Amino acid sequence: RDSRSIAELGRRMEDILDDTAQVQAQALRARDSLLEARREVEEAERRVMNLEQELQSVSELVRVDQLTEALNRRGFDELFKRESVRAVRSGQTLSLALLDLDDFRHINAAHGHLGGDAALCHVVTLARATLRASDAVARFGGEEFVLLLPETSFLEAMGTLERLRDRMAHKPLVYEGRGILVTFSAGVARWQPGESQDELLARADRAMYQAKQGVRLRAEKLVAQKGLAGAVDIAVSALAKHGIKEEQMLTKQASRFLTHHCLPPRCTAATASRNSRRMCSSSRLN
Repeated sequence: RDSRSIAELGRRMEDILDDTAQVQAQALRARDSLLEARREVEEAERRVMNLEQELQSVSELVRVDQLTEALNRRGFDELFKRESVRAVRSGQTLSLALLDLDDFRHINAAHGHLGGDAALCHVVTLARATLRASDAVARFGGEEFVLLLPETSFLEAMGTLERLRDRMAHKPLVYEGRGILVTFSAGVARWQPGESQDELLARADRAMYQAKQGVRLRAEKLVAQKGLAGAVDIAVSALAKHGIKEEQMLTKQASRFLTHHCLPPRCTAATASRNSRRMCSSSRLN
């Protein structure tokens, strides 16, 4: 009887050990399954993160001009919506400046399209160095740029353009060993609550057009009063104050500007070249 009890107890112990071994095996399989599932989840999270980063990059590319890395029109539209709403809520001013590079087609003609591209990138680089972190620069196509200036009055916006103009005068673009002085004409407008973006741009565009016309009239008046050589000498004196001394490079640009903007019909680019060994700046004859 005792032996039967011991034998039965032994069988039960074996059953218990078998059951324990099975439970342990199941636990190990469950652990392995959980680890595998965790690895799959982590891998899925990495893929999602990578996709989100790619999506963000694509989204940024859609909003950024690929040549200059300034905002493009879409990026500017989105920014203007945010800033105009913020201006209304905060009661702060919002100003906009529209810039158009002077005689850009002549830069392309003289230095090729790559030289023109370098000039566009140069403008954006100097604009970013001049602007605050809260400001933005956008390229609207061709040689036209827009500066969006939050919490900036009209006079402050004019001061920003003057600083940009001075920076560009002191730091001409050097392309293939040759200096290129890039200048611009600009119009500034202060946003009025309720005014659409297109209306604001139209006001800035009209101001820019008036600025360009004013430059031409001042240049023509200067040539009429002083003659071609005198006009060039005055321009050279103004440029010398800014340290512009690239004589060989400046002569051709002087001829192009005078021919395009202020020479009487009887004058030619060759006449300008013979009368000047220096440059007549495009947008400012101070």
